[in-house]
Amino acid sequence: MRTIRIHTPVALVVGHEVTLDERASHRLGRVLRRRVGDPVTLFNGDGHEARAELLAVDARACRVRIDARVAVDRESPLVLHLVQAVAKGDKMDWVIQKAVELGVAALHPVLTEHGDVRLDAARADKRRARWQEIVVGACEQCGRAVIPEVHTPVALSEWRPPEATGWMLEPDAAEALGAMAPDGPVALAIGPEGGFGSNDRRLLVEAGYHAVRFGPRVLRTETAGAAALAVLQARYGDLGR
Repeated sequence: MRTIRIHTPVALVVGHEVTLDERASHRLGRVLRRRVGDPVTLFNGDGHEARAELLAVDARACRVRIDARVAVDRESPLVLHLVQAVAKGDKMDWVIQKAVELGVAALHPVLTEHGDVRLDAARADKRRARWQEIVVGACEQCGRAVIPEVHTPVALSEWRPPEATGWMLEPDAAEALGAMAPDGPVALAIGPEGGFGSNDRRLLVEAGYHAVRFGPRVLRTETAGAAALAVLQARYGDLGR
């Protein structure tokens, strides 16, 4: 039986017993139907995993004992930020999940000129909380022990760029993504279905972003980020290594 990875925000101390929160307990007890004595791997985002044993199974409060704690390193040597125009519905959920699996370090959802999503402050906070849950679930699945941050979605005009070399995907850009060689962290900006508007481009250029093309075909917004991240990870990160 494959050992299940579960995120918990608590400290992981060898020999201690830990009561898991309702989300983790529901997954173990109701979804995966684990039993007393089964092994489980815990992580809290600090770069370690803890080997544990289930002591009590309850849909709201499973209890485990931590038997060992080890450092794990599954983070890419290439630090990647994804600056993603917010897409409608579950498209954005998919983008975030796949970006985490591909090793992104942080996600920056932005509202753009041609985007068809509008969020007030309350809805933006709610979306961010949901997306962070998706990040945690993706980390549980793919084996990461460091949890990328999803920033609160903001208008591109209010967004604060990360300290990184910035590239924005543009179908008619003079230079190709494959011709670019990073010498540090990279931030990749992906536009909405209609592409970046003229004001978006101006803001990104003012922030130091350079336009690059990504092959002869125009990709959907939910495809472009994952595809470009995979290419960069294969060339300069840890995919295929």
